[in-house]
Amino acid sequence: MRGSGFFRGDPSQIDFRARHSCLYRRRFFLCFFLYLVLYHVTVVNRFSLWSLNDVTWSLYCVDFSYGFASKLLPGAVYNLLAGAHASRASATAFATVFVLAVFAGIALLLERFLLRMPPEHRGAALLLSVFCLSGAYTFAIYTRWVGMLDTWWLLTTLLFFVCLEHRRLRFLIPALFALALMIHFSAVVFFLTVYSILLLYRISVSEEKRERRGLWAVFAASLAVTAFMFFFLILYESKTLCSMEEFHEKLSARGNDYYFYFDYAFFRVWSGESFIPDAVREMEPSLIKFLYLFRYQIGLCYGLLELEPVTGTVFTVGGTLVLLPAVLFFSGFHWRRLRQKGNGLRRFCAFLMLVQFPFVYVLGLLFAVSVDMTRYLSHAFLGMLVCLFAVLYYEAQQRDLFFERLRSLERSLPVKLYFLAYAAMALMPC
Repeated sequence: MRGSGFFRGDPSQIDFRARHSCLYRRRFFLCFFLYLVLYHVTVVNRFSLWSLNDVTWSLYCVDFSYGFASKLLPGAVYNLLAGAHASRASATAFATVFVLAVFAGIALLLERFLLRMPPEHRGAALLLSVFCLSGAYTFAIYTRWVGMLDTWWLLTTLLFFVCLEHRRLRFLIPALFALALMIHFSAVVFFLTVYSILLLYRISVSEEKRERRGLWAVFAASLAVTAFMFFFLILYESKTLCSMEEFHEKLSARGNDYYFYFDYAFFRVWSGESFIPDAVREMEPSLIKFLYLFRYQIGLCYGLLELEPVTGTVFTVGGTLVLLPAVLFFSGFHWRRLRQKGNGLRRFCAFLMLVQFPFVYVLGLLFAVSVDMTRYLSHAFLGMLVCLFAVLYYEAQQRDLFFERLRSLERSLPVKLYFLAYAAMALMPC
């Protein structure tokens, strides 16, 4: 035994131990990543292959040769990388790899979160993390419809956290706001509100005056970029695009004859008919035109709901009931933070975190109750979870209060049944 390589420090044995130690240090990352992949293969997609459908395939057939507008950026990136090899098969491979890369980024963030937790809270934090990764209303929509535009918001969110935690990269945050809007201008509702809340919250927990000044400058620049880009895309992007007929020709040349999504998104045509009156179309860009566009968008939503009331009602009511226990629990945490005396900006952030979910939910009732409510619920709930994780990451006192309350509930049978029932659900993104 004395002369064995193990005890004498044989290089091969040392290398083995080093590799083993590396795997051990990355154990949380590996577990989160494998859980995400296996969960989405088995529960979300019921062992079916991930593939682009007609809608998502059309998103990869476009680029900036069609004009300068939101919703074209993902396709432009794909076509730049794929070049002459662009096809439905290569787009499916690209979208799948993209989702897996995003899952890896999520796993890394959760690993960092878990390692930040003290040992006495790590078990409860792990349970919370698994809950976040499960169910129909966090990440299920991104593999149920592989290739959807919204997946790219997960990338900008990961980059946002990287930039937020590295001072030298914070100047890039306004560019991330712009990129999120270029993916789809509805980012202003779903993700840019969360980014803004987190920027303010990061200012509130910063103890250095110089850092706070820098973050305020980033916050102001981000809001300015958002306001300019949002109104430009809403009011002007249709003027930068080619005509609908040319748009169809370009799609057909790339092997795609599915026009429905872009007819609606860019030309405001539904089933061959415009839902925006010509008088409004011809108006000069202005706040009045902006309000008219939103009015007719709401009219389309409820017109479709009247035609098929069951689907929209089931997904809206069902999704609300499924999420209600978790939303009430997390909202209660922010409500208690809001009522505590102390840092005024931090209490204001608690208020914003409290109203973030109902804000998105109400907009969903206005614009998406007929066809797209699961998407709104998913973004609203994911935003709520992101804000919650940020508070638990930065504030030790709030962390103690939250996990103490969570541990008092996690052993009860109703909570266990709710967790299992929620994790078993994977609804269609509609």
